[in-house]
Amino acid sequence: MDPLGKRFDIRDYACAFRKRKWLILGIILCSLFVGFALTRVAEPLYRAESVVLVKSQPRGFFMITGENPRWPEMAALETETLRARTMSLAQAAAQRYQDETASVDPVDLIAQRVHQSLSAESRQPNIIHLYATASDRDTAVRYANAAADAFVDTDRSSRQSEVAAAREFIEEQLQQAEAALRRVEQDIAEYQQEHGIIHPERDTTDAVQMLAQYRAWRAEAEADRSTAEATMKSLAARLSSETRIEAVTKPVQSPVLVELDRRLGEKEAELAQARARYTEDHPLLQELGAEVAELRAERDRRENDSVLRTEYVDNPMYTVLRGEAADWEAKAAGLRQRVEVLDRILNEHISTLKDLPAKQAHMQKLLADREIARESYRALLQRLTEVSISQAMKQPKVEVLDKAVAAVKVAPQTSKTMVFALLIGLFLSLGLALVLELSDTTIHSPEDLQGDLALPFLGMVPFMDDRRDDHLVTAKAPKSPPAEAYRTLRSNINFSLLDEPAKTILVTSAGAGEGKTMTVANLGVAMAQAGQSVLLIDSDMRRPELHRYLENDSAPGLTNALAGDASVAEIIHDTSVPNLRLVPSGPLPPNPAELLGSEKMDELLEKLRERADVCILDSPPVLALTDGMILASKADQTILVAESGRVTKDAFREMKRLIENARGTILGVVINKMRPSSGDYYYYYYYYDYLQEEGDNEGKS
Repeated sequence: MDPLGKRFDIRDYACAFRKRKWLILGIILCSLFVGFALTRVAEPLYRAESVVLVKSQPRGFFMITGENPRWPEMAALETETLRARTMSLAQAAAQRYQDETASVDPVDLIAQRVHQSLSAESRQPNIIHLYATASDRDTAVRYANAAADAFVDTDRSSRQSEVAAAREFIEEQLQQAEAALRRVEQDIAEYQQEHGIIHPERDTTDAVQMLAQYRAWRAEAEADRSTAEATMKSLAARLSSETRIEAVTKPVQSPVLVELDRRLGEKEAELAQARARYTEDHPLLQELGAEVAELRAERDRRENDSVLRTEYVDNPMYTVLRGEAADWEAKAAGLRQRVEVLDRILNEHISTLKDLPAKQAHMQKLLADREIARESYRALLQRLTEVSISQAMKQPKVEVLDKAVAAVKVAPQTSKTMVFALLIGLFLSLGLALVLELSDTTIHSPEDLQGDLALPFLGMVPFMDDRRDDHLVTAKAPKSPPAEAYRTLRSNINFSLLDEPAKTILVTSAGAGEGKTMTVANLGVAMAQAGQSVLLIDSDMRRPELHRYLENDSAPGLTNALAGDASVAEIIHDTSVPNLRLVPSGPLPPNPAELLGSEKMDELLEKLRERADVCILDSPPVLALTDGMILASKADQTILVAESGRVTKDAFREMKRLIENARGTILGVVINKMRPSSGDYYYYYYYYDYLQEEGDNEGKS
């Protein structure tokens, strides 16, 4: 136990809850009543469910057709789930709902309601559940079905527009490539007609063939760059129509793959330069060839590498499109760099052909241009074929798997609401009980006497009704728990006085009604029963009660002796208890404090000490009157009585200060009127039960 504060362990929690059980029960009942009332007045909500199927993405087609062979299926499914919760889908669903129901409400208002009611959940492998919640069963079903149909329509429209834009762009590029090929062939025909057919020598032929190879590579890179830019243009057009912000995860091309493309282009350029200067078995050619092969193998191995990147964008489709645009922009940048490298190499090779005859060089250039034009035309024709096949095979990626038929009631749920209300009431009541317990500064148990009070604990007495006639329980009910408590108090006092015996003991309290008079009477009986000669002195000259407890006369008494109207022997009254005598207070004087503080009082106390083994004085409360402080300065020891749960620590601290300032000596504290059922002190609780059971058994016997 902490010597500076009150111990608060699990048993103290249990005691606090048991002591305030009616408060806890009342709060729980109120919480349950509120929960039940809410379930009665709450508007019912119904939820309908429709199911859509998101088909797997086709594999192996070109990116411009709308399919991404490296796009993870789970990421695509999550993207479609996010698209199902967008405002654009709610607008489309609202339009369908208005067409079906002929509603007079504006489409925007219906869209707001649909958007608020819709929720989506993705489930493996490719299922999306659309939920619509509304206060009407039929409305929830219509919302769910309208959202599912709108989901399919918007997907079909989006994919058709993508393919149409790609086909239109490629056809335009194909026409330009065909025109360029015709111009080159016409130039070759005119040149041959004018100069005849020229046959270059072998070295010249090899150089020109290498130049043609480089031009072919450049044409391929240029065609890929054009396609990439076309894709970027198409994606930019689609991006301009998407505005809503959402969060989505998308793949981007690996930076490692971009770096490999750049290094491969540079190495291929170096290899071409070396071939123009050396033979095939030259070490430099073999070294460069090995490096190019290694880079190509590494690029092929990393072809399918991608990086997932999460961003917060306007909407899921906007994020996907922007990610695709970033991928193609990176690819286009790599292709532009490759074209630049090939242009640099071509310029170098062209400069080496300046020494060739002009006709041969021009003829070879025309032939190379024709080959480049043919390669470009073939590449674009292949792209157009792929797009046409993809358009012909294009099936809806999303279809309705199951439409909503009926809606189920989801709120209010009485059982869940009541359980939640029970938990809320339990937490609130227990929390309030703990707050009240922690904020309670009254004295309940011996632990409360520790800390700055630092007062010895002498004993505790269980609660007894003040209206009972048998206040003298130690004499009338010696086997009762209160009687046993007073005998324990007697033993503790005797143990405390072993080193410093006391002839006069003052019993007082901080306020009135805390049981000091009952403590004086029963403690005196307990000491007398132990064989001690005990003299009880009723020094409370304002509200004397001790003579009534012992069923004696109130006069002559203490005031008669102080006034000189009676001798010491005359004011000592015998009682019905052997070894116990009483000095009543006598008539009530107008000046009690002056009498108690007089020298006659000192002389009288000295004479009374000689008549008994111990004198026990009853006094008024210390905080209300000065009588208690005066008597504390005259008594050998002072016992403080504290009613459990009534007197505060501050009041007790002030009483201690006043007695110590009066040079009184405090023997200890008696906690009175303990209620075992309240759980103030669990040790006494078990002790009280034991004694109560023992008394009942003896009564039956």
